[in-house]
Amino acid sequence: MKWMYAFDSEKKHRLEYILTITKAEQKVSSIEISFDCIIQEVEDHPYGLNIETIVLKQEKESGLFHFSTDPTQIKFNIRKLRYPNSNKWVFSIANDFRLNEIKTVGLYALNETRTPKYIDVVHDQSDAITWTYKSPNITVIESDEPEVLITQHVLNWNFDTADLPDGWIVTGEAYSQTNKCLTCESIQMPLVQPVVMHGQFHLSMQVAPSVNTLLTERIFNLDLGILGNLEMLNGGLRFTNAIESKSESKNWSLTNTVFFDTQFKSPSMLEMHSNGNGLMQIVYGLVEMNVQIPKIGQFNQITVTAELGTTLKIDTIQSAFDI
Repeated sequence: MKWMYAFDSEKKHRLEYILTITKAEQKVSSIEISFDCIIQEVEDHPYGLNIETIVLKQEKESGLFHFSTDPTQIKFNIRKLRYPNSNKWVFSIANDFRLNEIKTVGLYALNETRTPKYIDVVHDQSDAITWTYKSPNITVIESDEPEVLITQHVLNWNFDTADLPDGWIVTGEAYSQTNKCLTCESIQMPLVQPVVMHGQFHLSMQVAPSVNTLLTERIFNLDLGILGNLEMLNGGLRFTNAIESKSESKNWSLTNTVFFDTQFKSPSMLEMHSNGNGLMQIVYGLVEMNVQIPKIGQFNQITVTAELGTTLKIDTIQSAFDI
């Protein structure tokens, strides 16, 4: 089932809440229902004689609910919420008979403050359930009510193919079909939406220097805009931003394939996690750092650059923030 709301009079710019039943299975003592819940912002654009719908932002969660064997006792508590003070749109789906079974997905719309108007609800004929529902309205949550924490995915790529997302800028690239990874001199990756500093930022990616010996002082640099710069140096890691510059010593050795052999090794996993209150943990190459970061501001791209004359192997990149 899809609920649609329009931001404009022509109904081209829409907010959509989607609930799709993927499986309904009768068990001995229960009925199990699997589903996907999606919230997305879309826009219609002319494409020749047709109209193409572009997904601007989307978040998705999958769930599994358990009900009694009585089909009349299947009830989803569906809430479509708006938090105007924090620019959040939230889709919450709960099992009315098991309070611990709940799925929540949301969008953080930094620049969209208008209230959309209800258009229609569309029933998916492939659903295994016949739906009845009370109200299509979006509930506005007042400022004194507790907020729901939502996750916004801003980057997610696994290099399963040689194709790269639109907008990426890569130099010196070579794709390995065997390892399913990218070798490059630099890679600039724009984010789906800006990361705000007061959110809890997360980044994970596999990155391994492709050189056999360390001949330069700096091996690569990770630029996260206002959040800061992380450098892999000949003798460890250094993180720098407007608040502090911090280093951790480490004697690397690329000759014994610490980061990459025939595949990525565990030290190649770079992870960053911030708490949304000015602190961030960095882990790379078995080195751990705890650094300070700004509490306000935002950044909208991630850039990784190898030192001149060297290259990097890069694989699965995921980034998100909770807000």
